[in-house]
Amino acid sequence: MARLCIGRMPRGLRRLRPDDCTPGVHLFGREGLPLFMHVRVLFFGMLKELAGRSQDELDLRSGSSVADLLAHYGSSVAGFQEVLASLAVAVNQQYCVPATMLNDQDEVALLPPVSGGSFQQDLHERS
Repeated sequence: MARLCIGRMPRGLRRLRPDDCTPGVHLFGREGLPLFMHVRVLFFGMLKELAGRSQDELDLRSGSSVADLLAHYGSSVAGFQEVLASLAVAVNQQYCVPATMLNDQDEVALLPPVSGGSFQQDLHERS
């Protein structure tokens, strides 16, 4: 399973090789907060075919949101951009919106619409 890093590498840090990575070890910034976080991404339905796998793991810059994760897949997976507007997203088994902030070790599920319509439309109907 590939691990990807989204965001620029901070100055003074070298790129890590896969054998440099130790589970549970984080790089910390000036404020004492981790620079990166690790998330697990699950693909369902037709997204599995588009991504070519059922799950992925990403290292994201701390402070990243669901929107940042979606932008990554929209630009790196062929055909993904076209379905972004109709996706439902869940973080740790709770439905969320793109502005939701992610945390280290979150599990993000990307769900295509089952019976048509869009997730945004469903949110407006429920309010």
